[in-house]
Order: sequence, then C-alpha cells, then structure tokens
Amino acid sequence: MTRAEVAWQGGRPLDEACFRQAASQVALTGAAGNLLARRLSELRGDGRPFEQWWPDVRADGAYWACLIHGDLTTSVAGQVALACLLLGRGLHQRGELLIRFVRPFADADTMDVLGELFDEVTWRGGELAAAMEPGLAAYERGDHAAALEVYTAVAARWPNDPWPRHEQALTAFALDRDADRPRHPAVVAALERDPFFHRTLRLCDPERAELVRTRIEPVTEDDDLSPAALAGFADAATRLDEWSAEHARVLLDRLGRLSTGYSSRTPTGHGS
Repeated sequence: MTRAEVAWQGGRPLDEACFRQAASQVALTGAAGNLLARRLSELRGDGRPFEQWWPDVRADGAYWACLIHGDLTTSVAGQVALACLLLGRGLHQRGELLIRFVRPFADADTMDVLGELFDEVTWRGGELAAAMEPGLAAYERGDHAAALEVYTAVAARWPNDPWPRHEQALTAFALDRDADRPRHPAVVAALERDPFFHRTLRLCDPERAELVRTRIEPVTEDDDLSPAALAGFADAATRLDEWSAEHARVLLDRLGRLSTGYSSRTPTGHGS
C-alpha cells in the first residue's frame, strides 16, 4: 500500500480508500483472503445499527480463519482491512488497537499511510469535540436537559463514538442519583464501543477502571508491545472484552512467545 494508492480521490474519505486497497490486497493472498475480502465488503455496506452489526463482525469466521492463517501476509492484510473498516464506521478505538497490534509486521509504506489515516481520525475528533462543547457548557451551568439534547444530537451524528454516550450517562446520573449505573443504556452503549473507556468505567466500576489503568493502558496508551505487557493485556481483556484479548493472543503467537495457557485457535463465543 503506497501513498499514491490511497490518496484522496474525488473527495472520497481516506479511510474508504485505505479499506479498498487493503481489501484488494487481502483478495490476492489466496482462497482464505478472497473469502475475507468479499465478507468485509459485505460488512462495510451493512447499514444496520451497531448493536445488530457488531456481533456479526466480532464473530465472523472468515476473519478469524484469515487472522490465524499460516501465511503472515494474509493474516496482516486481513487485520489491516478490518481496522480500516472499523475506523470508517467510527469505531476508532477498536480500529486503532488492531493497527497497533499489526505494526510490528507491517511494511514501512503501509504504516506511513496508516499514519495519515490516524491524522484524519484525529481531525474528526476535533470536529466531535467542537460539537460536544455546547453540551459540556450546559452541563457545567446545571442545565442538564439542554446538555442531554446536545449529546443526543451528537450521538446521532457520531453513533459509534463512546464519548457522547458517556456524557449522556453522566448527565442522566446527575438527574437520577439512584440510577443503576453499570446497566444504564448509555453506559452499556459507551463500553460496547470502547470497553476500555476509562471515564465511563470510573463512573460505574472502579475495579475495572483500575484494571484498565494497570493492565490495558500500558499497551493502548504507552505503546508497550513487549510479551509481558501483551500477556497482561490479554489476561485483563479476557475479563473486559474477549475480542480484544484474542487479538493480543494472535500477536503473541506471531511474536513466537506465546505464554502457557494461551493457544493459537479460531476464537469462539464472540457472537454471544
């Protein structure tokens, strides 16, 4: 994948260009890759809401078969393609995690292009922050109804970002201090989109928040991809988000330092 191949074309978003190029590369890697490329294209065009769409992505057999394929090129290309799909759907934290985990094996040109994609995601984050500002200001002055109105509109525009969901929950708790925090719909929605969203976890589950701080964030925030850090991530993520844990195990497998108790296998249970 080169810069020219994923340059902006006719106003097409960079993440879409990246996805098309990555999916094309996957299709060229053999039967498993061709099946995955077709499946990812179907998932990219699937307009169902997150709650219906994500279980199919999470449990897709074509993806997992490609990911643990003996050919590293097939495995890496498949992971990059799925990462681009997730970024395109606004699931930035999940997409960034996959790219972080593939980086030790991706070529320099691919990482250069993915760096540009991250820049685009960061720009979109600034746009989101600007849209959130009126709601944050309303919350600070105690106008919770106005704040909820803003957050609801932002969540409709960015349906797969956890931040507006988090603020919806925070405002709802200000209005109802007896609310069931761990099961509140806004909390559930935020953590489905990013199971390691620290601000939401601090609201409803301090124990899990501490687990994220000590075992997850060394990888996601400090960029520590050492076997010890990845093993700690996989162990903690098993309790928080098995999908992320499986990707950490795949990376450990690739590094050839798989710890006792982990196995190279097609993950199961992700659709439940």
